[in-house]
Amino acid sequence: MTDPLGGRLVFAAGAGLATFLSPCALPLVPGYVGYYVTAAGDDGRAAGVAVRGVAAGVGVLLT
Repeated sequence: MTDPLGGRLVFAAGAGLATFLSPCALPLVPGYVGYYVTAAGDDGRAAGVAVRGVAAGVGVLLT
């Protein structure tokens, strides 16, 4: 095993991030956002939507 574990982890993380930009998944993002906005039950207030959007974005970046 000449490949270090760190290199494999970087490759796996990069591949995971690339899946967010795939042409198959990208068109589904507005549907997911619309579903979660209506499921939250706050009548689509911009402040609540923005807070949840930022929290989701930070979560994706940290993960």
